[in-house]
Amino acid sequence: MKYKSNKTCYFCSQKSTSTEHAPPSLFFKGFVYSSITVPSCDIHNSKKSGADQAIVSGLLQSLEPYLEAKSQDVNDAFERARGSFIYTKHSAIRSPVFMNAPKHINLPDLAYITPKANIKMWVKQLTAALIYWVTKHSDPFIDWTSARSWSPHFSPAPASSKVDFFNFIANPLRELAHSNNKFSWSNGWMNKPYGYPKTIYYFHFRVANDRIYFRHTFYDTYQWFVSFKASRKTVEVLTAKYRND
Repeated sequence: MKYKSNKTCYFCSQKSTSTEHAPPSLFFKGFVYSSITVPSCDIHNSKKSGADQAIVSGLLQSLEPYLEAKSQDVNDAFERARGSFIYTKHSAIRSPVFMNAPKHINLPDLAYITPKANIKMWVKQLTAALIYWVTKHSDPFIDWTSARSWSPHFSPAPASSKVDFFNFIANPLRELAHSNNKFSWSNGWMNKPYGYPKTIYYFHFRVANDRIYFRHTFYDTYQWFVSFKASRKTVEVLTAKYRND
């Protein structure tokens, strides 16, 4: 059935042609949950771009050596996604992290996610969808191209190659993430009645003047931060949610 809507895309305000799940439904395969969905154009529908599969596979593959220490939900998510790893082998590649790490330190592998699946932009789009769902509009004041997106668990690289251990641990983004975790955060919102299993995904947010910060957590392990300036109307809506939290 052809999708029909008079609504506009959550990200670019163009006419919507589909719906976007935030986060993508692939994260919650096999779980009972209530999805957050927003109107989307084809360009900003991450499922249609193929980014969802690559990112979910990439995040899970790097957890494989540590599944015993993870929750049953995360283990279940890994097993349900395992069959799709072969289909994303050209966009999510597991490899060692470091070229010169001390041998006595037990370190994880990483999943190199190719530039085709731009995880930094993907996280911005996730943030935009969550904002749209609660404000009921796309905020033209927000410039998503200049919004900051970073993670203490992500290091950009031009190819699937090992990185220098000592440069990695000195990465200033890790210090920035550590500082941000010291702030007071408000719990994010979910759809009723079930919401999302928090062991798979949850988020927090905070408002500081006209700047908004989001902290996304995937598989109870990976954190991604996004910060951006928003309109007064959006700030007021989120401030009200913060006060009522």
